Amino acid sequence: MLSQIKNFRLKVLSGDVDISDWENLVSYVHDPTNTIPLHFQLYLEDLDRIEKSGVKKDDIKILDHGCGGGSTVLFLLAYGYKNVYGIDIKTHKCLPLNKNLAQLLNLSCVPFIQYVNDKVPINSRSVHYIFSNQVLEHVPEQVIDTYLSEEMRLKHNTCLIRHSFPTRNSFFESHTQTVFLHWFFPRKIFNGLFNKKKNQWLQENLFLRWDSEYELSFKKNIGEFEQTNVDRSTVNNVSFEEKGIKSFLRQMYFKLVANPLTEKAIKKLFEKFATREYVYSSTRLLKY
Repeated sequence: MLSQIKNFRLKVLSGDVDISDWENLVSYVHDPTNTIPLHFQLYLEDLDRIEKSGVKKDDIKILDHGCGGGSTVLFLLAYGYKNVYGIDIKTHKCLPLNKNLAQLLNLSCVPFIQYVNDKVPINSRSVHYIFSNQVLEHVPEQVIDTYLSEEMRLKHNTCLIRHSFPTRNSFFESHTQTVFLHWFFPRKIFNGLFNKKKNQWLQENLFLRWDSEYELSFKKNIGEFEQTNVDRSTVNNVSFEEKGIKSFLRQMYFKLVANPLTEKAIKKLFEKFATREYVYSSTRLLKY
């Protein structure tokens, strides 16, 4: 499914796109024989909770807080959500989609927006669903409170916030494809283990912190939350479209979890040392 969305995105960027391309994508994401990637599944489950609480689907306002190239925004639009916005500091990845996408879908508001004086240009207390996937590890320490406090400003009384991200506690560091090394070396020394180009990228883009630091920032800026990565880890009937060591580790995990002798211990290790899943639910959503 990710490849279909990617191909549609490229057509939008090129300008060589028509309504049939959009209709094909809409049909594809709704086809029950096509597997929806896990993170998309989680978003749909969250949105279903919001809808069950009494917010109409067409009224649900959604923010992808660190949308990258905009694939998730395109998926949610194709799935039928109307008020979907994406924002990213690397605006060249998403803003060029706006013109052709707005013309194609006859949109009154463009889906991709940009910061204005470090603020998300959306009204306070108006967003029902805020999420990010593999974003917080790229947010510098001096900016993390601003990033999260903006979400506090934006969240509606009926709101769910979900962030999926690795921390320094995670045993596998996916950006460098290494295991454990980032536990033992200070950031500058760890980055220096790699070639000049990779070292520069890591210095500018990767800011892993320990769990305890993220927990303090979340509680300070958003409030109490749940860490639900074990729930996410139990789904094995999805298409991750992964390769290499990450795919190998994931499949090994599922095999060990399927064994009653190792299931409990492996899940405990996963909870402590795998990608984090921080979920905040407003009081109105707790019963759904």
